[in-house]
Amino acid sequence: MTSSKYTLGGEYYRTDIIGDVSTVIRLPVTPAPQSVIDTAVSSGNLNSDGSINYVKFFGDQRRNYEQLAAPSSWMGELANNPSYWSTINQSIGGEIANVAFSEETSLLSSVDTPNKDANQDSTLGNKTDLRYPLNNDGSYDYLLITTYKYDDSKPGDADRLLSGQGFNVELRRSFKDGPTIALPMHPGISDSNSVDWGADQLNPLQLVGARAAGGLMEGLSNLDPGAAASKAFAVLRNAASGVVNDVTEADIKAYFAGQAVGANIYTRATGKVINPNLELLFRGPQLRTFNYNYRFTPRDDDEARVIRSIIRHFKKNMAVKKSNSGLFLQTPNVFELKYIYSSGGQHPFLNTIKKCALTNFNVDYTPDGSYMTYRDGSMTSYSVSMQFSELTPIYEDDYDKGPGKDGMGY
Repeated sequence: MTSSKYTLGGEYYRTDIIGDVSTVIRLPVTPAPQSVIDTAVSSGNLNSDGSINYVKFFGDQRRNYEQLAAPSSWMGELANNPSYWSTINQSIGGEIANVAFSEETSLLSSVDTPNKDANQDSTLGNKTDLRYPLNNDGSYDYLLITTYKYDDSKPGDADRLLSGQGFNVELRRSFKDGPTIALPMHPGISDSNSVDWGADQLNPLQLVGARAAGGLMEGLSNLDPGAAASKAFAVLRNAASGVVNDVTEADIKAYFAGQAVGANIYTRATGKVINPNLELLFRGPQLRTFNYNYRFTPRDDDEARVIRSIIRHFKKNMAVKKSNSGLFLQTPNVFELKYIYSSGGQHPFLNTIKKCALTNFNVDYTPDGSYMTYRDGSMTSYSVSMQFSELTPIYEDDYDKGPGKDGMGY
């Protein structure tokens, strides 16, 4: 008797049952470490189809076991991780184990709490929970997407903002919430860094008005209307004399009359155009966006379920949350995007991305132009487009610290 395929720690297994002997066998869906293969060869536990006999349970209620080619780290998980034993125990009964697709439970489940740090991040490296395609074992470059909870403001944020220090945005978004997703590299990888600059004008008569404004404020409240008008013109004339030498009284009257009624009286009256002194001025930073388009085509039942879990995960975590009372709406989860090099870690020749919000997510269930499904109801193909926007702008000092210090930077 052979159980259905199941997963432990991101690897595929089955259990062969003969009498009171149950053998847990690792399947060659993802390559085993070379040390495990060497052990399997030397101990005679490498099967002709590439699968590896890991451990054998036997005896009354299968309480006895014999370690075959399983590494010690795997046996440690079996001893300390309840989900490992529960999964294997279910497989002995010939049942499908540890797959609950009503939620975004993974076919490639990551290790449980004992191997996570205080932020619930894996201490075992880039361990993924959901991966497409399934036969991608991580030896290739890939896009790693991690979900984080958008945490509330920390105490003192308001004081920092009022003092000009701003919020510590990255610190507030440091709690991992949900599985990580590994996707193949996108064929159109790019980034676009923009800064907002805009044209600005300041003609001489506007400068005259600016200089005159201060003088007009002095003593006008104590003057009668006639005296106030005389003082205003005197101030304008004195201000103008410090800016240009060829400004006449008619120029000043025509310009400010036009400003009062919103019409170009100055050019109509004088036949001249005031030099606008046009200049490009800095306005502020801009936020970057990143777009990804994927075609998911399931090749078997397991891959169809993984695709469904990936789509469901993104749709759920970008959705707006409600408070317990329903009176308030809360910020959706945010995402960290990393291009992972085959050797592990951030790709040294691709850009780094700050934490992002998923602002747009589109799914086309019939990208081939017709409705087609497999026997289990899975669509034959899915076309998914995603748009992520960074939460904070890129600043010059970002290239001198943290993730932006090495490699390509942002």
